[in-house]
Amino acid sequence: MTRRDLAPIIARVLVENPPEAMSTNGTVLWIFQTWPDCSGEEALRAIEIADELIAIDCMAREV
Repeated sequence: MTRRDLAPIIARVLVENPPEAMSTNGTVLWIFQTWPDCSGEEALRAIEIADELIAIDCMAREV
């Protein structure tokens, strides 16, 4: 069975239903607790994707 990349899925959850405000380390810990099979690389990439999506959304609202 092929394993799916969790980063895009986690990023979507971070954007649509973010956990309470916490540090990056806290967010990574939350990701590992929520998705135990997630790798460290996927967790960090998910945070980067979520940050980019939020930035794009903010720029779009300014126009």
